[in-house]
Amino acid sequence: MELPETVSTVADLIDYLVTLSPEAASIFNSERAVLVAVNQIVANYESTLQEDDEVAFFPPMTGG
Repeated sequence: MELPETVSTVADLIDYLVTLSPEAASIFNSERAVLVAVNQIVANYESTLQEDDEVAFFPPMTGG
């Protein structure tokens, strides 16, 4: 996905995704609600993004 130059962190990416799909806002309502990985490494919302990074979002899971 090509992103605007203003997207430099995971938080910026989330804000951008919400502009594309307002329904996404409820998914990202809390940093604890969704885990994020950048290039298959657990990251946080302040993590910086580089060109060609792979970003994955994971909902909270329970189990045993």
